[in-house]
Parts: sequence; C-alpha cells; structure tokens
Amino acid sequence: MSSNLTIRPANDKDRLATLENTWQYWGDGLTRDEFFENRLNSPQFQRSRRFVGLVDDKVVVSLAAYTCRFQLHGDVLNGVAIGSVYTRDEHRGHGYASQLMEYVDNIHAKGGAKLSVLYSDIPPEFYERLGYATCPSWQGEVAITSGTPAATGGWKLQPFDPAVSLPELEKLYSDDSGNMPLSIARNLTYWKFTLEYRKNDQFYWLQDAEGQTHGYVRMALGKKQDLHIVDHALVARSDKLEIALYLAVKHLAAEQAAQSIHTWVPNTPAAQACFSVQPRTMEITMIKTLDPQTVVSAEAIEAAQYFHEVDHV
Repeated sequence: MSSNLTIRPANDKDRLATLENTWQYWGDGLTRDEFFENRLNSPQFQRSRRFVGLVDDKVVVSLAAYTCRFQLHGDVLNGVAIGSVYTRDEHRGHGYASQLMEYVDNIHAKGGAKLSVLYSDIPPEFYERLGYATCPSWQGEVAITSGTPAATGGWKLQPFDPAVSLPELEKLYSDDSGNMPLSIARNLTYWKFTLEYRKNDQFYWLQDAEGQTHGYVRMALGKKQDLHIVDHALVARSDKLEIALYLAVKHLAAEQAAQSIHTWVPNTPAAQACFSVQPRTMEITMIKTLDPQTVVSAEAIEAAQYFHEVDHV
C-alpha cells in the first residue's frame, strides 16, 4: 500500500466517500440510508466545502470547511471554521490529518481568511501542534425540579417568530457581541442559514415587568427532555441581566417538564450562581491566526468563552 497522500477539494464522489467513512461513527443510530439522506439534505452539509486526502485513490482522511466572519477588536475579518475532521482507522498515525489541515489552512489564507476556528472533540494538543490556541471553553448544567421557582422581579420570556424579527435579532446580537474583543460576526444571510438549519429552535425575548425587551434567548429541546441554550444576547452585559435570563429559562424549563438545562456558558459569577460550570471536554474552542499581521491577543482568546453553540460546526 502506498503511503503518499493526494489532497484535493472533494468532488461529488469524494463527498459520498466521506459519508461512507463516517456514518457508523457519527450516524447516531441512523441506518446507512437514513444517514446519507439526512446529511445530503442538510443545509449545513450543503454549505460546507469538503477536502479529502487519498491513498491509492481511496479517501482516507477528510474535513469540512465553512466560511465565517469574526469580529476582532472592532474589525470584521473573513475566516474559516473547520469541522468533521476524520481519518479512517487503518490509516491513522501517518500524519494525514495534519497534512490535510495545513493544506486547507493555506488555501483559505491565500483566499483572504485571517482566522480559523474549530471545536475539538479530541485532546487539544493535536491541534496546538498545528498552531491553534486553546480557548476557555465552559459548559453549564442544572437539574430542573417541580419546585423550580419563577423568575423574580417580574422577568419573563415572551415567545416570538425569529423570521419576522431578523433585523432586531441581528442588531441585538451585533451590539452585544461587538463589545467583545473577539466574537463570531453574523449578517442576515448567516442568520437565515441558521434558521433553515435549526428549524425547531425556540426563540424568546427577555422582558421586564413593563414589557421592555432586554435580550433574547434561543433554545433547543434535546432527546432526553433536556433544554439546551444555544444562543442569547443582552442589551447590556451585567450579572443582573444574566441571572434574570438564566432564572427565566429555568422556570420555562420547569413549565415544559424538561429535566435539565445544558449550555455553553462563560465562567462568570452569574453563570456560577445558576449552573454547575465545568470545562468542556468535547467541542473545545480553538483559534488559529492565518495571517501574520493579524494578532489574537490573550484578551481575545479569553473572550472566546462567550461563543455560542449555534455557531458550532
């Protein structure tokens, strides 16, 4: 067997081969046909640009790349998000994934991308050797009981249709995340994609006793009757507003008979007051500079803990 790796952007046949390689590992109990149909019809899969490495004309390593944008200290930069990195078992240990990652990073750097992000499900040391920096990555969890109290101070969650309120959502998120040293930048096109990709998410405005809106929260119901906070933004970052949001979500979860709440969460006093906050051992956020002139400061790396699960690829 040859050890020479041929790397290229995936053609249609290659894209099918990547599904054949991964369905038993990422199929989540689906049959082969169900998995293929699910992925091929997924807006996320269709949006991705796939790259593959071949040995003896057989796809042995692959990944997906997604165009994205970052806000870094007030500047909006083009970037790329990397996901679905996979090497066939019998071809591991030869550095194929590293070669493919470097190839893809170089292509996007030449195309004007300044930053790359990925969410690692393996020990981050592998990607650190390729130049990625490990960012603070936290998760919050809390069990919900029938005695979970209502939010105090008149705070409540008001459901709304996101398709009708896209401009308001975009502005609220942009105003909130734009104050961070580093964040994922979203435009209306990206918002519309996430609504298509995650059609069953629930959206609520966070409102005070007078009906004034102070933020929004986006949630998904998991398979085990657990509620996932996948996105939120506030008109101002404060412990008071964060706690009001989290307590309102806990009360809603109790009303919906959810057993627990899970969320990517920054390690703030407000989060610690409402959740058991632990480091993520999966989906660890990692950032790499693709342009020598683009510097990601320690402050920006720290701010990555505010990234939201809805932006995960």
